[in-house]
Amino acid sequence: MRESDNFKALKGILEYKMRMIDASREKQNGHSDFVTQMEDLWAFLRSQNSPSGEYHAVYEEFQNSDFYPAARSHLRRAQEEYETLIEIDDVNELLEYKTSKRLDFKAFNAAIKNRYDQDTFRSSEEEMTAVMEELGDQKPPRKLVMVGCGPLAQTLLYFSLTFSETRCIGIDNNPVAIEFARNLKQHFQLENTDYEVCNAVEYRFDDFDVIFVANFAAPKFRILQRIAETAPNAPLVVVRLPVLYSNLFYDSVEYKLIGNLRVLREMPVNPRMMNKTVLLKRPS
Repeated sequence: MRESDNFKALKGILEYKMRMIDASREKQNGHSDFVTQMEDLWAFLRSQNSPSGEYHAVYEEFQNSDFYPAARSHLRRAQEEYETLIEIDDVNELLEYKTSKRLDFKAFNAAIKNRYDQDTFRSSEEEMTAVMEELGDQKPPRKLVMVGCGPLAQTLLYFSLTFSETRCIGIDNNPVAIEFARNLKQHFQLENTDYEVCNAVEYRFDDFDVIFVANFAAPKFRILQRIAETAPNAPLVVVRLPVLYSNLFYDSVEYKLIGNLRVLREMPVNPRMMNKTVLLKRPS
């Protein structure tokens, strides 16, 4: 099939940006330059996710092209490195933060130089409100787990800092991420939080009220299948999914095809993060 001119232009832009990302790793100041290049890429793709974006209309052509699998593989590796760098920097900022009071979420954001803007906070609050509404009685969950928590799980920290009676568990298959997360737990004496190194497709989800599946968790289909198989207590399952161009960075899933999980709510797309949150429930 003949390639459209807009697709050819998009392909050229992405090839150039991937070369710049690779080159930034070789520079002496590679860390900061790499972060800059990734933020530039995010800004570009965010603009194209908008209906007014110049290349918004060619996303389907791009996704069905021979170029797409290679670009996705390349950029997922880069995104994982980028997020790990950013989150480890934030953890190190937090480890230098001294307070005699219990850390609340506002102080947490101030400690990492207000990285989370108002749109991000509003999106998080809307997600948490939806979770509490679906729980029904407005009581905080007894126990929750985040799959793919990374070194700094914002959602997990939100619950840990807001509801001291909620038992919060973070799991990740990256030992380095879990080490940083445990350092943060110890520094702020988050007694209601624990972290485990494990493979989510082998984990038993049989004792949780809420299960969060993070952006970077993969493979999402097999993880959701595992939840459906091993969670008899009808937990609420919260899944973040990529939208359009953010599929280059994160694993998606046809969640409606998974048995034993029904859709409760699909939340509006978060334009800044280029994702949407879906709430699922395993019937009793």
